[in-house]
Amino acid sequence: MARPIFYLIDGSSVIYRAYHALRPLSTAGGLPTHAVHGFTKIVLKLIEEGAPDYLAVVFDAAAPTFRHAAYAGYKADRGPMPDDLAIQIPYIHRMVDALQIQSVAQEGYEADDLIGTLARRGETAGWQVVIVSGDKDFDQLASPHVVLYDPMKGTRRTEADVAAKWGVAPSQVVEVLGLMGDPVDRIPGVRGIGEKTAGRLIAEFGTIENLLAQLESVKPERLREMLRADADSARMSRDLARIDVHCPVAFDMEIFLRKPFDAARVAPLCHELELSNLFKTLFPPSESSPIPAKAMPPLFPDLDTAIAAILQETRVAVVPDMTEEGLWKGVALATLSGVFYLPLSEERLPPALADVMASASIVKYGHDVKPHIRIGRAWGIAVRALWDTMIAAYLLTPGRRDYSLAAVAEVDLGITLSGEASGDACGYRAQIVLQLAEAFAPRLSSDGLVSLFTEIEMPLVPVLVEIEATGIGIDLAWMAEISRDLEGQLAEITKTIYTLAGDEFNLASPKQLAAVLFERLHLPVVRKTKTGPSTDEDVLTQLAPQHPLPAAILERRRLSKLKATYVDVLLRVARGGRVYTRLNQTVAATGRLSSSDPNLQNIPAHGAWGRRIRGAFVAAPGAVLLSADYNQIELRILAHLSDDPLLIEAFRRGDDIHLQTAMRLFGLPKEAITPDMRRTAKTIGFGILYGISPFGLSLELGISQDEARGHIETYFSHYAGVTAFIEQTKAVAAKSGYVTTLFGRRRPIDRPSGGAKLNGAQERIAVNSPVQGSAADIIKRAMINMALWMQQTKVQSRMLLQVHDELLFEVPQEEVELMTEKATTFMAEAASLKVPLVVHIGTGRTWAETH
Repeated sequence: MARPIFYLIDGSSVIYRAYHALRPLSTAGGLPTHAVHGFTKIVLKLIEEGAPDYLAVVFDAAAPTFRHAAYAGYKADRGPMPDDLAIQIPYIHRMVDALQIQSVAQEGYEADDLIGTLARRGETAGWQVVIVSGDKDFDQLASPHVVLYDPMKGTRRTEADVAAKWGVAPSQVVEVLGLMGDPVDRIPGVRGIGEKTAGRLIAEFGTIENLLAQLESVKPERLREMLRADADSARMSRDLARIDVHCPVAFDMEIFLRKPFDAARVAPLCHELELSNLFKTLFPPSESSPIPAKAMPPLFPDLDTAIAAILQETRVAVVPDMTEEGLWKGVALATLSGVFYLPLSEERLPPALADVMASASIVKYGHDVKPHIRIGRAWGIAVRALWDTMIAAYLLTPGRRDYSLAAVAEVDLGITLSGEASGDACGYRAQIVLQLAEAFAPRLSSDGLVSLFTEIEMPLVPVLVEIEATGIGIDLAWMAEISRDLEGQLAEITKTIYTLAGDEFNLASPKQLAAVLFERLHLPVVRKTKTGPSTDEDVLTQLAPQHPLPAAILERRRLSKLKATYVDVLLRVARGGRVYTRLNQTVAATGRLSSSDPNLQNIPAHGAWGRRIRGAFVAAPGAVLLSADYNQIELRILAHLSDDPLLIEAFRRGDDIHLQTAMRLFGLPKEAITPDMRRTAKTIGFGILYGISPFGLSLELGISQDEARGHIETYFSHYAGVTAFIEQTKAVAAKSGYVTTLFGRRRPIDRPSGGAKLNGAQERIAVNSPVQGSAADIIKRAMINMALWMQQTKVQSRMLLQVHDELLFEVPQEEVELMTEKATTFMAEAASLKVPLVVHIGTGRTWAETH
């Protein structure tokens, strides 16, 4: 008879591995969620693949354990849990409870000991035990009925595997650990003895006590003396490494029985944390769309009847049935009184429907209305009076990761849509769009978002469609040459790295890089993770002044990113000598536009390579590129919002704001300020907007944290208005749960459960969002007004791109003077602030030449 399977999940191990494995994710209000998401996905996969009969998640308790009492240095190097992980721990516990998995924790005992005790009791009860962890210490527990599973590596270790790995029986692994120690946990072991030597000694002598009793048999003499000198350390280290399998923890078969998750608790938690992908995993779409029957009106028998209803109601949801190429093969129409699906086999819409699309008095609801405008252009119809439920959802809850119709319907209506998207299903979707519009309209009004929606976001849509259709010229031969040169540079720097390292190694392996940096070159370990010393960008930046290898690694990564992310992508996606991007309104929670497929907003602007890449973007023959760029717009908005007299006066006089700040920071006259001092002031001035810390500023400027802290304190002491604005904004965010821009755009701020105090990440979002969001709104207003003027005057110039604070145009030579004047005027007058908005204009045959 098969043994029941009992999974014991090492909660801390899985949490840390999920935290480090996933890119940071957060809710619209800034609450980090990637550890919750990763942990839950791992647990669900374990349950699905392993089908355990019993299971538990075991956590460490906060209180010290017997090991801390026995040895003060135990885990002394462990820093505090990262803030963005600590805030997720309560949500992980809530998720475990909602999944109806028994959690175990007990003061005075580590998770390892609780797992060891439960494993032995499960084994005694006749169960097959699987310990889920990547921690090598659990190897000492392996037995015929206890196996170890590492979920990140997908490896399973049996008793035989452990014996083969260590060269000793599982019960002797703790003896090996006692000799070799564990630098991660600050277990000292015997100085100079590593894993191989420790394994060989225990294989020969059996235990540390037998080894120490027969020291005269140990050779060479140097090894014997090392063991004699650290004998007590070896015994203590073994005791610290030994897992206690006799903890006073309750073992009740029933509480560990696997149960189905509690949908009533899991679904709201997924929505609260905006984990839409996790929700889809737990609640997969059904075969049909479970729309309540009462919500579905009758089907219109023909187009004429549908048009008659549309004309009477003056609003209709329009959902296209599109081919993969973006062509419309049908369209669904929904009103309050009926739904109709119209197959499209001709190149044009029926005249009656074309009139509806062009009518300014009939509101057309859609979820992402860009295709409506594009098809109208193709059919020669100016589509008017559009109302986008996707944009409405974005304004109401900015920062979601998914604004697809299925995701929005799921969250806002509780309706799960199937993957089918044609025929009757298209009609269902049209009805869903209508329901969303009816739900969102009053919410936009109550949240004060109507003018933002109707005067900025919706008028911007056709402007973006025009930009996307225009594209920007690219010199493919120039770009191909850059690709070849980068390939050569990468080959050269790779050789340099191998020379500096003393041997070749896998540059993509953090583990091998760590071995080179910290074992071969003996560089100091800056930060440790659960899996070993970190080799991320911050660590390499801190190590760069001490050895040329970290700097070379950073440079190689930079060049590799330039080639793979920008140069090669642009060569691949160019069509007809132009590159076409998508500008997205519903991605950045601040209101900024984002660019994708390809991302042209991230094209480097500085450095030799950045200028070369921008040099590949070219104007059409007989034209130039014209860049209109706001000067320090975020600092000007900060001056306006904070009402700081020093900032306002400096901007009104047209002073060099960074020079003025440097004079106050260093207490020196203008002529004594060096370029480095001005750079420090500039870094602080912009850093204040993003909540820069003394640590972050010290890294940025290469100075001590104390010096960085002093600079920040000096800045705040001079700019008292900025200080007051920051504190007031934090207080407003903590009280109301959101902040707003000059034009009413809201940014929700998630607050930790059980208290109103914001964490550091939430404070940074609260302070930055009104500034960056106002800047985003201002340039959107400029784009709308500029595009309208260009359309009305029928100039030949074309708007090509928006890059945050910059607009890029393609301008015939004869229109340069006119476009310079109008771009400056429209951008400067896009908002009325207490300080002037200043616009810099640059022109050139290439994008690089405009700056």
